[in-house]
Amino acid sequence: MAPTSLKLSTLHPKALKRHRLSTVASPSCAKLPYDIWLYITSFLDCKTVRKLYSINRELFDIAMDERYREACIGYHSTDPAMGPLSAPRIKHLLFQSGAPYGEKQTERRLHQRVIKSIRFSIYESNMEHNISKAIKVAPKMTSVTALSIWLDRIRDPWHYASKREILRQGWPVFGPKLRTLVLHTPLEDIPDILNGVTFFPQLENFSINITITFRTSDPTALLCRTILPLVNNHRTTLKALSLESWKERIDLSLFLSQLSDMPNLLDIHLLQIFDGVEVMDTTGLCRFLSAHNSQLRHLGLHFMQRYAIESSWKDWIVCTPAVRDISKSPITFYKHYIWRKTPPLHTIAHDAYNLFSQYIYQIHFPNLESFDLGVPELSCPYSPKTIPYLQKHLHNLTSLSVVTCSFTYERITLLLSQPKGVSYRIRKLHLYIEFLCPELLLFLAKKLPNLVYLVLYCQDFSPHKDQQVEVAARTTEVLLSLSLFFWLLETSIDIFLKFCRVMQATVFPGWNLYYFNIRFLAMLSPAEEEKRQISKAILTALPNLEFICDESREKILDYEEKSEGKI
Repeated sequence: MAPTSLKLSTLHPKALKRHRLSTVASPSCAKLPYDIWLYITSFLDCKTVRKLYSINRELFDIAMDERYREACIGYHSTDPAMGPLSAPRIKHLLFQSGAPYGEKQTERRLHQRVIKSIRFSIYESNMEHNISKAIKVAPKMTSVTALSIWLDRIRDPWHYASKREILRQGWPVFGPKLRTLVLHTPLEDIPDILNGVTFFPQLENFSINITITFRTSDPTALLCRTILPLVNNHRTTLKALSLESWKERIDLSLFLSQLSDMPNLLDIHLLQIFDGVEVMDTTGLCRFLSAHNSQLRHLGLHFMQRYAIESSWKDWIVCTPAVRDISKSPITFYKHYIWRKTPPLHTIAHDAYNLFSQYIYQIHFPNLESFDLGVPELSCPYSPKTIPYLQKHLHNLTSLSVVTCSFTYERITLLLSQPKGVSYRIRKLHLYIEFLCPELLLFLAKKLPNLVYLVLYCQDFSPHKDQQVEVAARTTEVLLSLSLFFWLLETSIDIFLKFCRVMQATVFPGWNLYYFNIRFLAMLSPAEEEKRQISKAILTALPNLEFICDESREKILDYEEKSEGKI
């Protein structure tokens, strides 16, 4: 330690910094092993850990590992912090495709063309320099355990070869330690990117978003030729498998029927296009789930409708002066979920009944902890088998997500109607509800006392559950008669004020909810100021709630105090 008689004002800035570090770190910091410091910092957030570099050598290494944990190659530019010293600390490496520039468009004015050409040349120079630097440090990335690849030779023709060269040099380095592999790459480019590598000794998590660049008559066969050997080679090490097909007509059932048995598989997530019960074959899917039903802990099943993905929104635009403030711009509201290719009602009801009658919805998962269900949106209201199917797994679940099925207050009470003495273990819940009311939250507080994370997609809110039918009926009339538009605005203000008063007066005994996110999907969603008032009312009723609508309690309350002129 520096002597006390030393005048700090005469020291060089670097010497002054070393003096401060020595006076802070030496006397107060205990000599603890690295593993103990690592365990202590695991309870802190990332931003706090990154600030602990000046305490001792162990915390310096932990802070630097956290600071350089993730690195990105591509998109805007390669991570500028990537260098010979930081490369060995990288744990998660991300390859991005699609440069944020396309073909040069002809500008009318000369100065615009000059500015655009200068920006393009600067970006091109920085991109080439950073990629060449990444190629040099690729052999030193010895700690990479997670790799996410978003490459497409069509979207990124300029730097696709350079990024592929980084992967070619990196596979022998981080391949033996790789645990997570995420592919968002067309099937035609995967063999070129993998460069003949089809086995990673420690691979546990594999995820792929299935896309095809060029149209083919049999995309499922292309998937089997490309991905099936890779998955079968890791049948003994894989613990999580995710297959998603948003755009392609892929038969995942046929792909799963050719997979070998996976003794360590715990998590599976499947998403594919739903074309109807008569067209969709679930034989291979049923066989795969039946073979692994006793060992699965996390299950995600999503069947998306083709016409809902392809077609665009059909908007109803009504321009009317705002009631709250005439000086503001006109109100524009949209009628959601009206598709241009909606099938007939009898076809939806028929598919819904046959969908839940299939064997796939009769498979029981005794040890399931997390369930993410996504059946066709228009099928759920017409099928009485949705709630009984969910009730079979509720007693063991700690996480439930059903966002494609609209739940009313009565349906939620029916879903959580268990005999007395039976408690639920659910800590994380995602639901799509028609109306948000204090009675609903009070019911969830009584039935789910262990709930910590709650996300609700709401069409609207109401102070009492008995007023939901009247508001819903009048809202439907507004779609048919524009004369009731101002009535809806006036009624919404009255409902908003009543909701806040009732919410603040509601008592939630001992509910330890920590995070609550509300997403309004109504035609006339609340304004930002109304959302803040709703958040404040909910925070008043729930003293243990720390985050609501992605904002902390302190931020919302401080904003209210500043708006009232107290600060």
